[in-house]
Amino acid sequence: MKAKESNRPRQTKKKQIAKTYGELAKALGLKGSDPERMIQKYLQRGMPGRPATPGKANGRFDVDVCRAWIQANVKRSGALVGDRFKELQERILLLDLEIKEAQRLEQLERLADVDELAMFMATCINNAKAIIEGIPDVVLSMLPQAMKDAERARIHRDITKLIDTSFEELAKSIEGDTDPTD
Repeated sequence: MKAKESNRPRQTKKKQIAKTYGELAKALGLKGSDPERMIQKYLQRGMPGRPATPGKANGRFDVDVCRAWIQANVKRSGALVGDRFKELQERILLLDLEIKEAQRLEQLERLADVDELAMFMATCINNAKAIIEGIPDVVLSMLPQAMKDAERARIHRDITKLIDTSFEELAKSIEGDTDPTD
């Protein structure tokens, strides 16, 4: 024979809601010198609940949810698992220093690239100088033969001086000395 089924609804466990830190601490059975402060600390670290307005009992803490959070996040000693915060902060600072050091090394590598670039530029300038140094002789050969030798020599000298001065200025710019007042 079958057991008689009841038409009565099953009783569900009624949620226990605390409205203040004190009520929550009492419901959770927290002991210690200042259980309300422990609740505040837990809330700062992420425990669910809505604190009351100061002087009013209008907070909302689901006791079972808070109990589950504490079991998941608090060691038996009462210390938050997150109390490793200082240790983690120190680790973060060390990692930050390592990142900054890596960035500095990267900058130094770029500086080495700048030196290599300067050497490349110097090589290019020297190659250009070797080609361009022949220009005064080419210009001299193009001048009319009827021109006086002194005038031809002056033109040759002026072109040579202009080329030499240009290359000296280029060399200074590669070395970083670009102050025109020197």
